[in-house]
Amino acid sequence: RRNRPEVQLSDLVTSLLYEDHPRRAPLTAEKVQAVEAEQAYRLFKERFSGAGDFTFFFVGNIAPERLKGMAARYIGSLRSGSEEEWIDRNVRYTDTSADEQVTAGMASKSSVRLLHCGPYQWSLQENSLLSSLQQLLEIRLREEVREKAGGTYGVSVSAGPSRYPAQEYLIRIGFSCDPERVEELIGIIEDEIQRLAAEGVAQENVEKVRSIRLTDLEENRETNGYWRGFLQSKVRHNLDPETLLAKEERIEAVGSEELRRAVEQYLLEGTRVEAVLMPEDGEQETKEAQEDGE
Repeated sequence: RRNRPEVQLSDLVTSLLYEDHPRRAPLTAEKVQAVEAEQAYRLFKERFSGAGDFTFFFVGNIAPERLKGMAARYIGSLRSGSEEEWIDRNVRYTDTSADEQVTAGMASKSSVRLLHCGPYQWSLQENSLLSSLQQLLEIRLREEVREKAGGTYGVSVSAGPSRYPAQEYLIRIGFSCDPERVEELIGIIEDEIQRLAAEGVAQENVEKVRSIRLTDLEENRETNGYWRGFLQSKVRHNLDPETLLAKEERIEAVGSEELRRAVEQYLLEGTRVEAVLMPEDGEQETKEAQEDGE
């Protein structure tokens, strides 16, 4: 595992993002060897000795009476056990910006991870704004980094909020490229973020974001996974189903100014973590290329 360059990059990201919290430490062969079988089995029996605090979700083309009978037979026969309270282990995103590099592998390719995180005010509307921000970044960074600069096959973007144990957000931007173009492409991304915050978002892109999200919503509502997630959100966050269903309204409510504010708040004001994987022979080549350009 340790010999794989991408794994080393992933471990670096995890270390920086969680400040080496033991609950987020990468799995190693030494840790696996240290596991005691008897202790693991004891914990297994303890965790699954009863289903008193389990919540079961069923979604799909199911006959209600048949489901009721099967639930009574297979779930009703489980031991109830006792309900438990979760414990906050104080796992939080870092509030310290960082910029680090790992050198590994011989392939002439670099991988870049840019992360933005910070405190968050959880709400359905703010969650929708964060999703629209993710879609906007996918559109703009694809156009600037892939289509205009020709620097990579694609830029991946993910953005998501968390509510428990603390309200936080995390945005991840990632891409692979020629080692000699790492700083150039990072600069293009940073320039685009600054431009969006300063000039706002063109209405054309606002409409693109809405169209993509509404189309995805229509398609997702045809899947069991969407409705399972719907039920889980209702229970986990104690939400009113009618409010939860009004997703189109929340998508339509995100306009140019809301997106500009999100760019500023979540990409410029939060904590920024940069992690770069450079090949073992590419680091020296990059330094030489920079010196030649001076």
